[in-house]
Amino acid sequence: MVRIIKPADGPPELAKGIALVEAHEAARQADPKVGIPQKADPKAGTPKITAFEFDKGIYKSTAVTAALGNAQHRKCCYCEGLLATDVEHFRPKTRSQQARRKPYEYPGYYWLAYTWSNLYMACVECNRTYKRSLFPLKDPSQRNHSADDDNGEVAMIVDPGGAEDPRNHIRFDDAAIMSVTEIGRETIAVLRLDRGDLTTFRLNHLKLLNALKDIVSFPPEELSADLAEKRQNAIDSLSQMVCPNSIYSSMAQDFLNP
Repeated sequence: MVRIIKPADGPPELAKGIALVEAHEAARQADPKVGIPQKADPKAGTPKITAFEFDKGIYKSTAVTAALGNAQHRKCCYCEGLLATDVEHFRPKTRSQQARRKPYEYPGYYWLAYTWSNLYMACVECNRTYKRSLFPLKDPSQRNHSADDDNGEVAMIVDPGGAEDPRNHIRFDDAAIMSVTEIGRETIAVLRLDRGDLTTFRLNHLKLLNALKDIVSFPPEELSADLAEKRQNAIDSLSQMVCPNSIYSSMAQDFLNP
């Protein structure tokens, strides 16, 4: 995982969500149960209360997905693979979950549904299969439940676009992902960044890195003009593969600069 640098301001389309969030806030103030799914009680005349609904047309608009895609170089914000097709809410908008098989907590971070800093692009596997509503906190009792809450909650997964470099928490030993901190360990566990298929993809990429590294190791003074050109091409390729716009660039950095 590498740090994502997004423009300070998101696309103007996100401003359309302000009124929707204000409506949610007003509804919550009028009735704290709003946004928390409950069963209807016909005898008491109580209607079923459902979770908040959100306008996908805003946070999934072409302008938003294009801006996120450009900032992330079309890579998944978590695994650094390609095919980042899902708009991901870092803090889940509908509901949250401290850990797998733990109860869901409602409402989610609904006030951040259209907030630029909370939006990323992720691959289907990271977003829908693994992260989903998971958002563990160091102290679950400090979880915020409205825009007015300021409980000082500490997230136990790395924010790809946060103030801190994700590489302070997660590094690589060849294709094997390693945690440097407790937050790094939790991030790997939540997103299953050590899953088999992802490790296979990284291993295949590592083979290319290793082959290019071998070419670069040839003494230039002993090479023909043709081989010297190939060696220079290998150097250029390796230089590109450690850049944030390349897949698995964090692994490449650790492999080439242990």
